[in-house]
Amino acid sequence: MRYFRQMRLLADVDIALDTSPYPGGLTTCEALYMGVPVVTMMGNRHGARFCYSFFSNVGIKEFVAYGKQDYVNIAVAAAQDKQLLCLLRHNLREMMQKSPLMNAEMYMRDLEHLYMRLLCDNSKGEQ
Repeated sequence: MRYFRQMRLLADVDIALDTSPYPGGLTTCEALYMGVPVVTMMGNRHGARFCYSFFSNVGIKEFVAYGKQDYVNIAVAAAQDKQLLCLLRHNLREMMQKSPLMNAEMYMRDLEHLYMRLLCDNSKGEQ
């Protein structure tokens, strides 16, 4: 019940501000899925970069900041662009659904190919 209440609360949110240096991950994806754009800042470690990957796959890299002032500028510009916010509210879910981020079949196929390549590379090294 608590989860669904949280999802309903996102209906009142125009823009979410991601935390830094540790981005939201699941909460970021939930906000995007509910049509709420998120401003995130890319860091220099894996844990501070995975939201960049999410945004790249969904097609919204313009919400990735590369510094503190950039973060503020993106958030302010987005808050002032009501048309963009409306478009994202209505399209973000579909954008996510069509993205590699939510394509489990493609993910598993790519993972299986990686495993096979690693297995073959390892077998060659043992000969």
